[in-house]
Amino acid sequence: MATRNNVQATKTLDINDDDVDAIPEEHIVNDISNTVSALSVEALNDLTPSNRQRDELERQKLTHPVGDWVKVDRWEQHDPRIFTEDSQPGDINPAGRTMLSFSGKCQPRVVNGIEHDPMFFLRISPDLRQNQNNDKVPDMAYKLWLRVEELYLTLYGAQWETGRQLFTMLTEDTFIIRTMKGDNKPIVDIKAVVKRR
Repeated sequence: MATRNNVQATKTLDINDDDVDAIPEEHIVNDISNTVSALSVEALNDLTPSNRQRDELERQKLTHPVGDWVKVDRWEQHDPRIFTEDSQPGDINPAGRTMLSFSGKCQPRVVNGIEHDPMFFLRISPDLRQNQNNDKVPDMAYKLWLRVEELYLTLYGAQWETGRQLFTMLTEDTFIIRTMKGDNKPIVDIKAVVKRR
């Protein structure tokens, strides 16, 4: 049996003055005056809050208001995910719990002069699981699945027959997304837009 030595080849590139003319000008670095020296830890310790007003404005932009958001734009449906480590009898896929995800924007809202236009993520599951903190109520993914079924009934006056009907409603139709306080402003409810007389 023949053996082969694994030798990594290295290639040396010698550049002489004649070759420099062949290198595009944007790739030649002659000036090192843009080099930035690092600050010392001591200098950072003496940092003062010179931009508090700017920082506070940016912080307010990150903290989106809670409450009702009107979904009017088309949302995206993501590929379903199967959580194989979470399998129970009665799941629609015997391999594990199915999670369906949708994302998109709602109508922007202006609060205290700041326009908020966050991205929303909706995760639902047709597979029943109990809440980890209270085993007498379903978890949020299944609870939202039930609310999606109710929304379909409210909007169309009939029960859904195929998943495609539900998914088209979630991507195309107008409805209300309700959020609450939390680290990521979770979606806690979905409901139809109330039309006033």
